[in-house]
Amino acid sequence: MCVSNEDEKVIRKVRKARELYRLHGRDLKEEFAEELQKLEKAIEKTQKFMRDSGLPELCKECALEGKCCCRPWVAELFDVYDLLLNALLDVDLPESREVEGLCFFVGKNGCRLKVRQVICVDFLCPKAEELLGEKEFELRRIEGEELELAFILKEKIKKKLMQSR
Repeated sequence: MCVSNEDEKVIRKVRKARELYRLHGRDLKEEFAEELQKLEKAIEKTQKFMRDSGLPELCKECALEGKCCCRPWVAELFDVYDLLLNALLDVDLPESREVEGLCFFVGKNGCRLKVRQVICVDFLCPKAEELLGEKEFELRRIEGEELELAFILKEKIKKKLMQSR
């Protein structure tokens, strides 16, 4: 199987994140246990709201039509620390693509990551906005909590790893 240059870049980041997890994962999980738990709950809250609103079905429908917003270039937005954060939340970081033509991290059942990029969490196409109606404002509030917690925790982890060098 031929791996594209773009996929190879993503795979290198995944491997680097796995290595950081191997070296520092236990200590980071211990030091940031409370923040990791808060982030996990915020992610679950966002996902539950989306499920309850019918968004996953709409997104799957668009993906099957080839209109998915999970474009291949989105994977390139993830850095090593985003991927490390996922590993700290017990995500098995993938080293191969499951679905051609979409983001490297999209699997047969949706995104294979928990901590995602802003565009992944926040983007709503016109169909999704219409489906949500007035509930969009509540979703935006919930998403904001998730994104803020992820950003702050990522920065803390980066700082901690920089200090340990």
